[in-house]
Amino acid sequence: MNKLYKTLLLFLLLFWSFSSCAQPDCVDAINICADQPLVITPSGAGSVIELTTGSFSNPSTNPGPVNSAGTLNAGCLLSAGPNPTWMIINIAASGSLEFTFGVDAGTGCLDWIMWPYSPTACDEIIANTLAPIRCNWNGACEGFTGMATILPPGASPTNFEAALPVIAGQQFIICLSNYSSVTNLNLPLNFFQTTPGTANISCTPVLPLTVNNASICPGESVTLTANIPGNPSTVSYLWSPGGETTQSITVSPISSTTYTVSASGFGINGAPISNSATSTVTVNAPINPTFSQILPFCNNSVVTAVLPTNSTNLPPISGTWNPPTVSSATVGSQVYTFTPTNIYCANTATMSVITIPNGTASVNPINTLCINSVAPLLPSTSSNAVPYQGTWNPPIIST
Repeated sequence: MNKLYKTLLLFLLLFWSFSSCAQPDCVDAINICADQPLVITPSGAGSVIELTTGSFSNPSTNPGPVNSAGTLNAGCLLSAGPNPTWMIINIAASGSLEFTFGVDAGTGCLDWIMWPYSPTACDEIIANTLAPIRCNWNGACEGFTGMATILPPGASPTNFEAALPVIAGQQFIICLSNYSSVTNLNLPLNFFQTTPGTANISCTPVLPLTVNNASICPGESVTLTANIPGNPSTVSYLWSPGGETTQSITVSPISSTTYTVSASGFGINGAPISNSATSTVTVNAPINPTFSQILPFCNNSVVTAVLPTNSTNLPPISGTWNPPTVSSATVGSQVYTFTPTNIYCANTATMSVITIPNGTASVNPINTLCINSVAPLLPSTSSNAVPYQGTWNPPIIST
């Protein structure tokens, strides 16, 4: 093997190592994850025509917000995307997704459209049932396009869309149209992963770790469960505080506590997992229900007062009473107990209602009055040990 052949072979191996060879069909889309050259389709549409111009999955109106110049860019792949290159983006850490295709002062139109990705995304795009989340029909054919909060130097606002807030575990699929049939296949690709606030990208699908939060009353217990899509048996868990190694734990903290669970192992797609998530268990302080007091009433009288099913707290606390209704059958103080519904961290409450024995109302006599003198008011409450309230007839004294 001569030196020239060896040198050429080494160059080809290095080029393949540092380049992503993208595919012209949706089902063959590759994962892109690093700042490296992207080999794009120079011509042809692949084996499948996925897009229809001006359709639901490829609209003529841009679905994104206004650009950095305050105007809305043109719609998506208005010519149905000739010379397509399909790729998948996997979000490894939440933030703002930003990227560029090409470089400033390049040539050719590089139109693109992006949808949320799932295993059925390609079928949904072909069926015209999946709406895009971002797209760009280049306003300036300068071989430089993408998404960015702050435009890269030399970039045209008509070629760039606003950055997209993303969450770890999300996936997106992009169809890049080499509209101008640029023959320079080695297209620069850049993710702004070093800028604070931007999302990190993974070379493989990311399986997010989640765990439930909880709100309990003092003395109660709750089960916390960590979840990874598919919950494969190849994943190990470690909780802190506590040190448990099970997927679920039951806790009963005396005060609000944050728990951290770490997961390691391999996901359902064989990708390594090394994630952590937190759960906050809030222990609510007990509330004392309050009520408006029911006034005394006479023995064996008709009772119109009703024990309220909701307290006067804000927000009100619902519950039940024992006994459930007020009775006038027994003279004296009767205690009624309120039990809150168990969705509230509330204590029980009591109300004492007085039943007055029947008797004759007594009032202090009024001294003799002179004719045409100013008379005192008749009292509204009797002078009995347990006073009666009532009305007079006539209602006032006449002199």
